[in-house]
Amino acid sequence: MDMVIIAMLIGICLGVAIFPKKWAKANSRIQMAFVLLILFSMGMGLGGNAHFFENVKEAGLQALGLSLATIGGSVLLVYIFTRLVPFKKNSKGDAP
Repeated sequence: MDMVIIAMLIGICLGVAIFPKKWAKANSRIQMAFVLLILFSMGMGLGGNAHFFENVKEAGLQALGLSLATIGGSVLLVYIFTRLVPFKKNSKGDAP
């Protein structure tokens, strides 16, 4: 995990220091390609596990509960935050 954080920090520093703005679109496409490659390789790894579907059945209800709790907590915190923090409306009447 430390290597992931270190690599991310090095990437941020290089991006801020030397990355040209004109390459932003190309960089975005490269990022998407690598994200898809990572997801594909994770799927291959999971599919190669002989007991994958048994494990999914066992963990499914727990994962569903955790997902719903995360979504519910996020919605609740956004609702509370929008009530506590005053937002200025722009000329169109929308919040910024």
